[in-house]
Order: sequence, then structure tokens, then C-alpha cells
Amino acid sequence: MSTTPQTIPKITITLQVDTVKLSSVDPKGKQGPIDDACKVLDNNSAAPGSNNGKGSIERFQSNAYLGGQVKWIVKPLVADSGFTVALKSISVDTILGAKTKNVKSGKTSITKTISDKKFLQGDIQEYTFTFQMKDADGNKTTYSVDPKIKLNPPPRT
Repeated sequence: MSTTPQTIPKITITLQVDTVKLSSVDPKGKQGPIDDACKVLDNNSAAPGSNNGKGSIERFQSNAYLGGQVKWIVKPLVADSGFTVALKSISVDTILGAKTKNVKSGKTSITKTISDKKFLQGDIQEYTFTFQMKDADGNKTTYSVDPKIKLNPPPRT
């Protein structure tokens, strides 16, 4: 019995930022208790045990597929909170084929195809998701979180 390739799912990883809470728990931008004010979610149910949307961001693990696209998004939990957020960069040595993919100023997302053939099934890569929060006065603070992504071969039927 032969297998045929399926359509490779596009994965969306969203960092939701409670901007009001983050500004109050970390008013000087010293990378304080960011887990209390941010959560990471994906449209792929994340990996079992990775606390999709709950608990430590560092334990969050998305499943992605070689040849598939991953879209990273940052957004405020409440749109009219007086703060804005923007994605600054996604940094990982191997998944994106370069160390850091910077994002144009003010953008809230980046999409990349995972095309590197040197990955092994089950490789888990930690990456850095850097975003900037701006208050109503224009003051900017940069934060980073380090979730994980697991690379899988393209699905087959």
C-alpha cells in the first residue's frame, strides 16, 4: 500500500499579551514575570503536556511540518488598552535557515516556510519570540519569550 502526501497544515502560533498586566507587573521592562501576562497558543493543539495557553511559555511546544508554513503573531489581549504590540523578530538557528528573522517595524506577524531538509523527525528547537510593547505616550519596552517547536515530517495518508 503506497502513501500519498497530504496538504501540509499551516501552523499559526499566537502570543497574546495582556498589556495592562504586563506594564503593571514589569513597569521597567526588566523581563519580570512575563508568564503572568502572556500566553502562547497555536491552531495545532500544541504538543501534549506543553500547556497550550496555560503555564510556562518555555514549556509551550508547537508541532510543525517540514515544507509547511508557520505564522507567528503577537496581539494584545484587549485591543483598546492604550498599548500596542509589535513583533520584532523570531530567532532560531536552524528552523528558518538563518539565525534571526527581523520583522519590519510595526508588523504583528511573520510567516516562514520550514524547508531545511537536515531536520530529523522529532527535532525540538527552542526559539526566541521578541516583541515590543508601546504605551500611549510612545514609550517602548522590548520583551522576549522562548517557546519550542517540534519538527515533523509532512503528513501522509
